[in-house]
Amino acid sequence: MRDTISQRSVAIPLVALAVSWAIFMVAIYTDLFVEQIIDDNGNWVGEDPAVKVSKYLFFVAVAVFASASIYAQRLAIKQRIEVGADERLPRSAHRFATLTIVIALVVGAILGISVFLEGFNTYGPRSDDLALRFFSTYLPILLYTALVVAGLLVGFVFRKDSLPKSDDKVSTRTGPVDLADQKPEATRSLGAA
Repeated sequence: MRDTISQRSVAIPLVALAVSWAIFMVAIYTDLFVEQIIDDNGNWVGEDPAVKVSKYLFFVAVAVFASASIYAQRLAIKQRIEVGADERLPRSAHRFATLTIVIALVVGAILGISVFLEGFNTYGPRSDDLALRFFSTYLPILLYTALVVAGLLVGFVFRKDSLPKSDDKVSTRTGPVDLADQKPEATRSLGAA
């Protein structure tokens, strides 16, 4: 039973990654239907439609991956509490889920910054349209910011678990550290993650 929960907490982020990849591909496909509007003098005027659906689909993809990773982390932590903090498979699943949370939040931050930077040269002559700016730049930035902040808070700060501290600490001696002094199980678990 315990192996099933640990395996599920590894499989959930991987399945979510495949779903997110599919959503990314749909978002890229929708960009093929965005037309560039050029006036008679050859100057770029804007895009039709002015608000790209792909920005929101990219957000949905990252949100799916982040939420699935947080759920997988919760499962792995629950499993570690039940069977003990030093069991290899639940510990590896916990570390893998934590790694996928970090990856999801980094991707969300990068996409949020790219939307911000894209907003500097997007509007052309229609720059006075506040609704256009809100839906094409400001709202996606707010969504990515909320996703990253919520992911940090839920995944790392407001965790309500009583997981005991692991005993796989690095030696605190001064001077060179001998790898033979460290527990080999900790190194293997980290490598498995």
